[in-house]
Amino acid sequence: VMQFAGATPATVVNASSHEEFPNGAVINDAFGHPAYDYTLAGALIDSSNVALSKFGDMVTDQQRHDELVKFGVGSKTAIDFPGEASGVIHPVSDWDYQSHYTTTFGQFYTVTAPQVGSAYQAIANGGVKVPLSLVESCTSADGTVTPAPKAKPQRILDEKVDAELSRMIENVAVQGSLSDEIKVPGYRIAAKTGQAQK
Repeated sequence: VMQFAGATPATVVNASSHEEFPNGAVINDAFGHPAYDYTLAGALIDSSNVALSKFGDMVTDQQRHDELVKFGVGSKTAIDFPGEASGVIHPVSDWDYQSHYTTTFGQFYTVTAPQVGSAYQAIANGGVKVPLSLVESCTSADGTVTPAPKAKPQRILDEKVDAELSRMIENVAVQGSLSDEIKVPGYRIAAKTGQAQK
């Protein structure tokens, strides 16, 4: 939404905790509340599925899909560790009225822990995704050090958008429901709660 629709942390949508959307999809928040005017930053702090769905309507399904792919969803990482899963991202042609919205808040696709780590390091690196690696170098018996080949970093977010996103997820860590449990004295941290549903 920030890259394609020009949304900012202060962009507002009105969202209650339970809404039926024009296409018939029903989306709920984890806690009941009346209609709020949610900023994008506030929707992330409260983890409002309904508000995030409304923000998601500002971009096409294909744009959302392509951004998820840029972050590494659906592909193995550069680690190429034996047995590493690639996660799943369905083609847009398989999205239905419900997944049109649930993909805005982390459902209808799967990710692995390395993919999540890679996404967060891209945000922390100013919007540049540095391919993950496990080996820095190899040292032979005679002491010769051979650096591991370095994969090429890739810019996946505009610097300004990344700076705003970084501030928003830092605010989640400071103002979100888990802020007291996750603070680390002396460090700035960023966080976003995950989404799951039975």
